[in-house]
Amino acid sequence: MVRGGFRADMVIGVRDRGGRGGFAREVDGLVSDVMRVFINHGVRVHEGQVRDFVAKALKAWGGGRPTDLVRVLDRVLDVNSNEYLEERRTITEALGEVFGREWLIRHYIGQVLREWGGLSGVDEVISVDEVVRAYEDVRLMAKAARKNYYTKTLIELAIVKLLLMSDGEDSVRKFLRSEGGREELLSRFMELMNASGP
Repeated sequence: MVRGGFRADMVIGVRDRGGRGGFAREVDGLVSDVMRVFINHGVRVHEGQVRDFVAKALKAWGGGRPTDLVRVLDRVLDVNSNEYLEERRTITEALGEVFGREWLIRHYIGQVLREWGGLSGVDEVISVDEVVRAYEDVRLMAKAARKNYYTKTLIELAIVKLLLMSDGEDSVRKFLRSEGGREELLSRFMELMNASGP
């Protein structure tokens, strides 16, 4: 037992000196905890995918404790969380490698649509695929306007864009106001359109 906690570079050291045994045991030790995090966030995954994700994330984890990886994953899977900004990259890259480049944004969109659906049934008339395309448009608009928004805000602005495509500005404003005072999103979207140019 090493005092002072466990570091990923120790795993690599064990693997380099004695083969894959230490690293494989570390992966095995995290799989059930990581699986539980996915399940708690409503994500259906196979154990093989989780094992692959843990191995990729652990290799890139750096000096943090492997159990911290589980805590950061829990926050990364929550669209409302902006915690652990420095550590997120390792997790998001491993998720992208295992589940696909768009997997995490689709997961976030599903969360936002469920939140909106609880208020207005938006999730019944707007699909994840539509929001993915609108999200990419809005993200590029924000980049052109040199504006930084959290991912959840970009997704909500994408939903506003889709609402505007099917209804007039006044109707969308009234709808957003009636659904928890979200009309500020319309103003933000209009500002973004003006700032990003033609």
